[in-house]
Amino acid sequence: MANKNPVYRRLNALGFLCSLSALIYIVLSLQTGSTDLISPLSSLIRLIILICTGLFFIALIHNPGVSGQRFYSFINLLVVCSGLGAAVYHLWVQSQPEQIDGSLQNMCQLPFEQLMATQQSIVGKLELLFSLSSNCTAEALPAIPVGFAEQSLFLFLMLFLLCWKMLLKKERPEGLFL
Repeated sequence: MANKNPVYRRLNALGFLCSLSALIYIVLSLQTGSTDLISPLSSLIRLIILICTGLFFIALIHNPGVSGQRFYSFINLLVVCSGLGAAVYHLWVQSQPEQIDGSLQNMCQLPFEQLMATQQSIVGKLELLFSLSSNCTAEALPAIPVGFAEQSLFLFLMLFLLCWKMLLKKERPEGLFL
């Protein structure tokens, strides 16, 4: 029988609640008609948050031993690192508004699925995603002075630290003299 540590379950629950609250916030306040958060890079960040939520939930429900928890946290760490990269790239793109191409600006308003259906290969889809994200305008939130890219960067940094903690957690030996 695998040694199940309740600390892993608490950390998975914390990660699940953080990423679930981010998803609820996105659905309730960011996907309204008053915001214009429909750029392809924002959709990619939302997808990464959804994957993180699912991975934390699976690890919380499954609750394997130490090696299983480290496997889940490693996979989640890879996903979180891709989210960190996407959030940093999103911030970098928004810091350069002078490079926005007006001809590609109309494509930013199209739904993500429709944009991806226009390309057949995965390389073409990735090229379209990154060229469009660099040509979409900065996204302003209605009531919060911090943008979506900054919020997602903060969330991914927090989830990175949580996954890193679970990955490197040391087992304390149990015994009378230890």
